[in-house]
Amino acid sequence: MTSEPSELLFKKKRKEAKKKRAYELLQNNEKQAAIAPSVIIKEKEITTEVMINCTYCGALMKITSTHCPDCGAPRKH
Repeated sequence: MTSEPSELLFKKKRKEAKKKRAYELLQNNEKQAAIAPSVIIKEKEITTEVMINCTYCGALMKITSTHCPDCGAPRKH
């Protein structure tokens, strides 16, 4: 019989602790909402262009181009 009141007291304290923790979390969320939201970048595109020398004039041209932008010669594969 003596364990019953202590068990009820323990449950009551645990329930109060849960309420207190929930209230603290709610207050923290309200504080964070007052702060300006941060921007999260999920994707970032990085592009690099590979350049090669023209076999005729030696100017740099993109590897994807079919003709030299400087002399107009076709690119050799």
